[in-house]
Amino acid sequence: MGTQDALMKYDPATGEQQPYPSHAAQWREFHGATAWLVNPWTGAARKAADIGSDVFGLMVTPPGFGVPAMPAPAMPMPVRHKGPF
Repeated sequence: MGTQDALMKYDPATGEQQPYPSHAAQWREFHGATAWLVNPWTGAARKAADIGSDVFGLMVTPPGFGVPAMPAPAMPMPVRHKGPF
């Protein structure tokens, strides 16, 4: 089960209860390119910065679901130069 497979309780665009359709993928297909202003599982308004970086709510998850972290890239060792730089 994916992170957005749980039934949504609120409309991601308006915050109204009992959205149609209630599955995230189906809602996106039905409503098209509509910004997600509300977390559809909690009903909480999303912060402007979060909306700006994820307009369509692809990273919004229901409570209890986490987004796996990406491993940090290997940091190159600084090169120390000998000489008058």
